[in-house]
Amino acid sequence: MSIGLQFMVNSIKALLRSSAFIIVVLSIVELLMMLFGLSPAAFARPSEILLSLPSFIVSSKMLPDVLGTLIRTIIAFIVCVPIGIIVGILAVKSKYFDNEFFFAVDFFRSIPATALIPLFLVVFGPQDMSKIAVGIFSGSLSVAISVIVGQKSLNPDRALVANLLEIKGFKRIALYELPEIAPIIFVGARTAASLCLILVVVGEMFIGSKNGLGKVIMDMRYSDNVPTLYAAIVVTGIIGYVINVLLVGLENRMRAYL
Repeated sequence: MSIGLQFMVNSIKALLRSSAFIIVVLSIVELLMMLFGLSPAAFARPSEILLSLPSFIVSSKMLPDVLGTLIRTIIAFIVCVPIGIIVGILAVKSKYFDNEFFFAVDFFRSIPATALIPLFLVVFGPQDMSKIAVGIFSGSLSVAISVIVGQKSLNPDRALVANLLEIKGFKRIALYELPEIAPIIFVGARTAASLCLILVVVGEMFIGSKNGLGKVIMDMRYSDNVPTLYAAIVVTGIIGYVINVLLVGLENRMRAYL
C-alpha cells in the first residue's frame, strides 16, 4: 500500500474514532445541561449549535466573515514561515552574535502577542494589516525557535558527509540542513498556524474589522442569538483543525521525498 493511500486510510479511521468520541461527549453535555437547567442566555445546547452551523456557514451574511478570517490567517502564515526560517538560520549562523541573537528571539517570543496589539494598532492602523502583522510576529518567532532547535540537533554523520563533499554556504543550507530539520520546522509551522488564527481572531475582536469571526463573536455576545455565537467559535476551531490536518498531510508527503 502506498504512503498516500495508507495515510488516507489512517485518517479516515482516526476521523471515525474522533467523531464517535465527540458524539458521546456532546450527548453527555446535552444531558447535563437539560438536567441542571443552565441559562439559555449564556449557554447553548450542543444540538442548538449543530442546527445553527449549516445556516451560519452558508449564510450570505456570514460567509464574508469566515472568508475574511481565513484569508487573513493564510496570509499571516504564508509570510511568517519564510521569515521564521531566515531568522532562525541567522541566529545559528551568526558567528559573533549567536547568543545575543538567540536571546532576542527567545525574549520576543516570551512576550504575549496580545499585549502588543495596541502597538501594532498604532503602527499599522485599524486596517487588516495590523491583524495580519501580529500573527506574522508571533508565528515567525515560533518557526524561528524550531529552526534553531533543529540546527543544534543535526545528524553529525550527515554533517561529516556534507563536509567531505565540500557543500557550503546557501547550498549546504538548502540541500542538507533544511531537509534534515524539516520535521522540526513543521512542528513550529503547525504551532505558528494556530497562533496566526488565534491572533487574527483576537485582532478582529479588539482592533475592529468590517468582517471576520472575531467580529461575529463580539457582536453576538450582545445579542440573544447564543447558538450563533457558539457556532462562530466552533467554525473557528474547524478552520484551525483543517489547517493542521493539511500541514500534517503536507509533512507526510514531503517525508516521502526526503
